Amino acid sequence: MTATTYDGDGDWVAAYKAPDQWRAELVRSWLVEAGIPVFVHTYAVPGYNMLMAGTGDCWAELRVPASSLAAAQEVMRSFMAQEESPTEE
Repeated sequence: MTATTYDGDGDWVAAYKAPDQWRAELVRSWLVEAGIPVFVHTYAVPGYNMLMAGTGDCWAELRVPASSLAAAQEVMRSFMAQEESPTEE
């Protein structure tokens, strides 16, 4: 997992707490696709996966610049709504 380049000023804030690596990568891809810089801060200990994460239900935090938080939340809301009500083909 990598951070998107961000040259702006300001703090990075938690936008999403991912329960596992799969969900972290999925949500990260939505934000990157929307052009929002994102950094994945994992709590998992390399080699131990969730055995030593020690943070309950949170595998990682997805952090974005504070100035992008509202946009990130809107992107996540939109994609999660699509997941909850898939269209029939």
